Amino acid sequence: MDGEVEELVNGINDRIYLPGLQREFVWRPKQIESLFDSLMWEYPVGIITIWKTRGGSVDNYTTYEFLNSYVADNHKPPTEIPTRFDSYNNRAKNDEPEFLIIDGQQRLNSLYIGICGDITRYVGGQGRSSSEIRNWRVSTLCVDLFGHPNHDKRKDIRGDYKFEFRRTGELGGSDETHYEKRAGNHSLWVPISEFWVGDCNGSGEAMRPGSFRSKIIDPYIGNAPIPSKEQDKNGTDLSTVANDVARDLYDNVMTSELDTNSIKKTGSHIPEIFQRLNREGEDPKPYQLFMSQLMSYWPYLNDSINPREEIRQWVEEFKTEFPEYEQHIDRKLFARYSAYLINIDLLHSGLKSISKEDMDKLHEKWRFNEPTVEITGYDWYKDSFKKAFKTIIRSGIRHKVMNTMPLFCLLGVFYYENPDARVEDNINEVFHFISKALLFEQAGFSSTISHGKCRNWRRELFKWNASEHPVTFPGNMLLESEGFVISRQAVEQAVNRSKYEHSSQGVEFRNNSVVAILGLIKEAYRGYDISDYAVDHIFPKSKQNQINSVDLDRIGNLQLLPQSANKKKSDKLPNDWLNGLDQAAADGVKSANQYPDVEPKKDNAERFIQEREEKLIEYLVDNYVEE
Repeated sequence: MDGEVEELVNGINDRIYLPGLQREFVWRPKQIESLFDSLMWEYPVGIITIWKTRGGSVDNYTTYEFLNSYVADNHKPPTEIPTRFDSYNNRAKNDEPEFLIIDGQQRLNSLYIGICGDITRYVGGQGRSSSEIRNWRVSTLCVDLFGHPNHDKRKDIRGDYKFEFRRTGELGGSDETHYEKRAGNHSLWVPISEFWVGDCNGSGEAMRPGSFRSKIIDPYIGNAPIPSKEQDKNGTDLSTVANDVARDLYDNVMTSELDTNSIKKTGSHIPEIFQRLNREGEDPKPYQLFMSQLMSYWPYLNDSINPREEIRQWVEEFKTEFPEYEQHIDRKLFARYSAYLINIDLLHSGLKSISKEDMDKLHEKWRFNEPTVEITGYDWYKDSFKKAFKTIIRSGIRHKVMNTMPLFCLLGVFYYENPDARVEDNINEVFHFISKALLFEQAGFSSTISHGKCRNWRRELFKWNASEHPVTFPGNMLLESEGFVISRQAVEQAVNRSKYEHSSQGVEFRNNSVVAILGLIKEAYRGYDISDYAVDHIFPKSKQNQINSVDLDRIGNLQLLPQSANKKKSDKLPNDWLNGLDQAAADGVKSANQYPDVEPKKDNAERFIQEREEKLIEYLVDNYVEE
């Protein structure tokens, strides 16, 4: 097989497929657009390595189809999305493929999507639901037929090639695949698929240049509201520009010759060839290479695990169960968790040393059966990871506060290795650990809960043995292992910059400084589950007009209250609320939340807030700053 784009695209999912050791398709729409632009300019785009399977055994390889219609989004699509769309490659129905792509899958699949397919994306933004079909749109790759580098005399057209995914209107919204005039400039957006005749699975071909005028250019321009005086300017006719762009698309993209490398080795050589090809460059990323190593070995064990398909199901399952982190749950997260379980680093350097014994060990971890908790199969692996999610979500920490995704993997290992550890016993411990880590960040230590730190802590965790019950996460021990030191200056900095950000989700923390302060006042929630608490404004925001020139979002005006108490307090001024409690309860609130010796009346609001912040500083210095 030669490397002509037309022949390659026409053979996809007919004679050309993907081996299971290939990673999933991961390119973003901008990368697809850039690929077409590079081809248009005749830039090199790399080599496609093809395994000619005839004469080479493929019995040990699960084969997959290329994606045609792609969910180009981390949000979980709603059930109403047209069934042709998928986030993952599906298993091939043809069990005797002629060719398998060993290297160049991302480029070849991008060509397939751009020429024959489309994408769908979530467009709802923050605050809307990704489960509603109205917040999704379908787009197809288009070329601007009025943009050509040889026609730059006209200032009202683009003097360059341009490819862009444009909405089709299929799921609502307007169809953007047409003529457009913006800021006085003309564009004619035509789908690349218009330049392909027939199906893409063995029976299609690129439209020949002789048909461009009658089939595409004249109909599109004829339907465009372009004044006749603007059709031809400075000796440049728009129809001529469009024809030149279409001709370049045919010559430089549709029928261009890609560099290919054909392999005729037997199947036993393919995993090593694949690993070597990918280790030579920066692509793929470590987690993708790790997944390829699993696919090179696991599916052919006696119990026939297919890690690619298992992880695909788990990603969907976790996205459904934990929508708070839907956008951050992906294959990379499960690959990192798996690597942590066998105490290896998900880095290029670490992956080079992975042995068959490491793969066997991880296989046992996935299939581990813990009799004391009556969990079988993959469920122990999954259940331990779910405990990590439940712990962090119930603590109220959200991704906006800090990148907690590395911590999910570390906590997953903690729960996996400690079957007796319960979520209920660890919510406050983890919340306090994160609060302390955030205070360290205020002290100048960057990214305290980073991938690098969690890799170090993973090693410490494997050395640690739980000696007390209940079994709780050893957060203090992990922080001490890094030698972090908090200064008074850092505490003052944290208190001075702490401000509230609104949330209607109870104890949902969105500001790292607020967590770093309130989370370290353990008396405020001692003996209770932090998930039962809410962040309360001592002087209610609703009374702002009665308390002029005082910023009520400062940390000095924020406290933790049980949600039931917070509802009863409602928008009462603090003195009125406290006077309604019995003396012991009122004194308990004041003591736990570090009230100053200032009566909390609205006339004293500014003084109260200022002196409470000073008291918070002294509390944190006394408890967390080492002399």
